[in-house]
Amino acid sequence: MGDKIVGTLPKTARWKSVIDLLDDSPQLTGSLAAAITDAADYRLKQLKSDEAVAYAFWLLTRIASASRGGDFSEELTKLGLNAAAGTSMLAFVSDLSDKVRQRTSAQIAAGDFAEISSQAVRAALLETVALQGHSLFGTRLEDLQGALRSYSAPDRFSLVAERFFAAFFTRTLRSALDRQIAQHIGPGNRISSIAESNEFGEQLDRYTRQSARVTRVFASEWYSLRNWKSGHRISHDEARGFVAHALDKLRGAFTEGRLA
Repeated sequence: MGDKIVGTLPKTARWKSVIDLLDDSPQLTGSLAAAITDAADYRLKQLKSDEAVAYAFWLLTRIASASRGGDFSEELTKLGLNAAAGTSMLAFVSDLSDKVRQRTSAQIAAGDFAEISSQAVRAALLETVALQGHSLFGTRLEDLQGALRSYSAPDRFSLVAERFFAAFFTRTLRSALDRQIAQHIGPGNRISSIAESNEFGEQLDRYTRQSARVTRVFASEWYSLRNWKSGHRISHDEARGFVAHALDKLRGAFTEGRLA
């Protein structure tokens, strides 16, 4: 895929085509798509000021920056992460996910958002490592550093950011869809089996990945500028500002049918 997103794509129609997999009644799918759109839009609006997603994305930026240095473990330890010698990559990512949950558990409204955020940063890191040809089992922190180093330049980090927001958006939409999916599986329904439900999930994942492309272009520019100004130490507040803007972009792509 290219680095720039040009033009306007029929997002609303493509979103409705995903919902059409749940039911073949035009009247029902229209109202169902609208109801789910409203629910997901409300959640995305709430998340603009949520600590969980901002903290998770901030950690992602700092881990990527740390991968360029000579002492990766020390930099990770400074971030409060478990990076002791011999730590496996999976153990590290699991600890990171726990840190996101713990950091936000005191917030009354954090709840699902902390879980969604921890899963999103986990998914972004694991996918990045896997795409470098590493097995997810038996992989060490050195392998994670090597994988992230190749993605630490601004134009490459934007791909990691895209993976994060795609995973985040997928889980946000799924939380709005779960109850509806359960109501539309079984004999007499459009989706008659769990296997067909999985097909629906694949279509949903494809949709959210395409939507998340909207974050890629400005992620590259933002990461380059903020790293230059901060000496590769992007602040939590800066990450929070970026997340708010990224979620506005996602909401626009989702509710208005635009990708740019």
